[in-house]
Amino acid sequence: MNSDSGDQQSNEIIMNNNQDSQNEHVLSSDVLTNNTVTSVSSVHTPPRLFMSPASASSSIISPKSVDMNPTTDQISNTKLNNVSHLLDQNTLSSRKKHDHTVITDDQKAVLIYLQRQSSDSFVFTCDIKKIQQIEREKATKKSSSKNKTPQTVDDLNPEERKRNLEWTLILDSYIENSNDYCVFLYERHHFTNRTAINNTNKFFMSADAHCKFKLCTCRSHAILYENSRLKVNYFGKIVHQIGEVHARPMRGSRREELQKFTMLGATPAALYLQQLKLMSTANKEAGNRNVVGSSRSVIRKISSEGNVKLRRDDDLEKSLRQLKSEQTEKLFPGEQIPGYLQEISIDPLRLICFTAGGIAAYHKFASTIPLSWDATGGIIVNRKKRIFYYELTMSSLDKGGSSLPIAVMLSASHGTMDIIHWMNCFIEKYKQVYGYTNPFPKPPVIHSDRALVFLLAGIQVFNGDETMDRYIERCWRIIQRVATKPDLEITVVHSCLGHFMKNVKVNASKILGKKQISFGMWLMALLVNSNTLDEMMIIWRNICIVLLSTNQNDQFKISLSTLSKMADQM
Repeated sequence: MNSDSGDQQSNEIIMNNNQDSQNEHVLSSDVLTNNTVTSVSSVHTPPRLFMSPASASSSIISPKSVDMNPTTDQISNTKLNNVSHLLDQNTLSSRKKHDHTVITDDQKAVLIYLQRQSSDSFVFTCDIKKIQQIEREKATKKSSSKNKTPQTVDDLNPEERKRNLEWTLILDSYIENSNDYCVFLYERHHFTNRTAINNTNKFFMSADAHCKFKLCTCRSHAILYENSRLKVNYFGKIVHQIGEVHARPMRGSRREELQKFTMLGATPAALYLQQLKLMSTANKEAGNRNVVGSSRSVIRKISSEGNVKLRRDDDLEKSLRQLKSEQTEKLFPGEQIPGYLQEISIDPLRLICFTAGGIAAYHKFASTIPLSWDATGGIIVNRKKRIFYYELTMSSLDKGGSSLPIAVMLSASHGTMDIIHWMNCFIEKYKQVYGYTNPFPKPPVIHSDRALVFLLAGIQVFNGDETMDRYIERCWRIIQRVATKPDLEITVVHSCLGHFMKNVKVNASKILGKKQISFGMWLMALLVNSNTLDEMMIIWRNICIVLLSTNQNDQFKISLSTLSKMADQM
């Protein structure tokens, strides 16, 4: 500790319950330009952050040094002018490949920041006098609870008997306004033993803290009085190793605040990006990660805890039953089919979900527009057995709009009979609403990803327990133009062309060379897009000639020309 910073410098900060007065006392930009205090907002776009020595490991990054010496400032300004001139000429970009490359404002700010680094320094430093001066000039008001009739230990529930560390969040939110560099650890604190708190200048509590960074000697001593006056003294010197990052634990109301967003559907990754956006420049330069946590796993853990709180009971079946009862009272309570969760099975795990609105939409539009269904295993995480999310969707009624989900199933069993059971449950509820005498609407086409379970389930559910052999026979009669009326009324089970071409590419890569794969996919696309059997036979014959020819003879050239002309006509 130097002699200048050793003097205990204090500033008395008025704290009360008035939130409006807190907003009135804002730091001026000439006093504290790197401080940012803002609330969590919804995620719109991923933040574009400046690079800093604490968050980047590139060898070109040199550390930041904050010095109050006027000579150093003059040299730094000269460097800034030089690098700005180079940036205007667009000659300093490390990724420049063409003359027309345009550097963005964020990239320009990053390069200016890198240019300001000292080549012979490997630590981040900051003058403690500057921080203490901010403490003198601040007059921020904060609230403190005054409980004149405290509860006894017996009156508290088990959750309230735990150590209440909310006071650390209050001090953190205040200290970050003046010192956004250090990550303080509270080593000791003391409360008054009086049971009645009055609006006087008597001692209420004190707290001592030190910075967590290895080389940093900065310490703080805070005293809070009964009238909510807070005095904070800083001592020592701020010295942070470049690349070292730390963060305070996220506790109490701070943790609950983040859980609210994950409970509403925000993913941990999206929430992490939003918290990164809230980091100030001082946070990035000094390695302070109080806003986002020490690692990504912190927010993932908070999100997991929030999901556990949503469970109604520790027992899975009881929790699901309670959830179903709640949904029955809230979602379409006056309909014949209320709620969303319709059927629960624990072994094997199977949840079938749809609403009365989905049944009504299917009744009105299913017989005239295509449907599609698909399954994915990447939505629900289960380390014991993989749970698939199945969804039956209807094309959007608006051009370019998203698909409308009709029915959903979560299942740990992935067979044809599981899909048939899912649809039979939907058909049964449909019959309850529209009567058992009315036929169940059949879609003209149902799309899938070529999974065999979807193909088999589709022809059995929508085509009257038809087998694959009989379905192929019907298709053959249709292309031979000898189909009967019932043949033309069946639902067409259509495989997704994108998934089909993906399989073609995988198989082509096993036989053809790297430059020949695209040609093989082009040939298969011609075959798939043929409209009649005769056209398909012509394409297939010419494909065989092209692929089986050992040299480019006349027959090879004629077949290739025929395929090209047919491709132009499609």
